Amino acid sequence: MGRIAGVTAAETRERLLRAAVDVFARRGYDGARVADIAAAAGVSNGALYAHFDSKAELIVAALRAHGPRLLADLLAADPDRPVAELLVAVGRRLLAVPTPAAP
Repeated sequence: MGRIAGVTAAETRERLLRAAVDVFARRGYDGARVADIAAAAGVSNGALYAHFDSKAELIVAALRAHGPRLLADLLAADPDRPVAELLVAVGRRLLAVPTPAAP
């Protein structure tokens, strides 16, 4: 698996973030392997490491990319909701973020 023709670095990064969210949701953080995330995104391990230094960096990037907006929406809908419930809800909603169309 090499670089995907016609796909920008930004698109590859987003594919990796979406794949990471999916794999983490199915297997948990500890059960998710970097190779599984790369395969789910349709890229090589090397491509993954060109964008992220580690599995931990992947999950942080996914939360940074999609978490603030989701958290703001959840807080607006229910400002008295406990923080732990909000964080769980954000994690679940990350799965609902639309995946860019495959080329």
